[in-house]
Amino acid sequence: MQLAYPNDKTLPFAHIDGLAIGGMTKDAAAKKANQAYNDHTLNAAMNNSDKPTVSIKLRDIAASVDNSQRIKQYDYHWYLRLVPTSLFWHGLNYGAPPAPKFASHTDAAINEKIVAHCQVTPTNATLKVKGAQLEVQKSQLGGKCDEAKIKQSVRNIKPKLQQPTTVNVNKIDIKPAVSDDKAKLLAQKLTKHLTNGVQIKAKDKTIAVDAQTVYSWLDFVAKDKELVAILNTERTSKW
Repeated sequence: MQLAYPNDKTLPFAHIDGLAIGGMTKDAAAKKANQAYNDHTLNAAMNNSDKPTVSIKLRDIAASVDNSQRIKQYDYHWYLRLVPTSLFWHGLNYGAPPAPKFASHTDAAINEKIVAHCQVTPTNATLKVKGAQLEVQKSQLGGKCDEAKIKQSVRNIKPKLQQPTTVNVNKIDIKPAVSDDKAKLLAQKLTKHLTNGVQIKAKDKTIAVDAQTVYSWLDFVAKDKELVAILNTERTSKW
């Protein structure tokens, strides 16, 4: 059986980067391995975060790994055929994967598939009504990936089929439009003017409304890089 084993087939228990390709023609094995690399996951993360900001496949950025040559050149030599049971233990792996290849439009694909989505939107500071008090809900920095560093990192990847490939880049901070200080300032102004409530005149009547009720009428929204308070007409209509 060993002496007559076809030269154009991989050995029965052959693997390539953890992928079983045993007993296949070398062309079919290469096609299977190449497809597996096309489907290989590429993650982009910022500041070494465990949670990727973007997750795509190598094919999405026109990147590929060609395994044809390393499979074709792995022969079952005549002297190995003379060794008992070598058919079952020789050629279990085909060495390290070759470096990925990139198409002419890879940079454009990186921009579209990674750079455009590799960002975290900043969170504006706002106010939250808690009884008769206004509490500041703190802002959070956003961030984005550096385009040049992402492209360079992607071109330096060494993908392995058994685990996703991740590129890490430092985050370029994006500041929120509404800072904590702006929210605090609005809270101070509202507290100063509304701490004793308001007087509402309707025809010949004057109705006293306490601060807690007035605060409950307010919504807080960002406008022109400032935090503003607006009356919620649905809630005030009850009055």
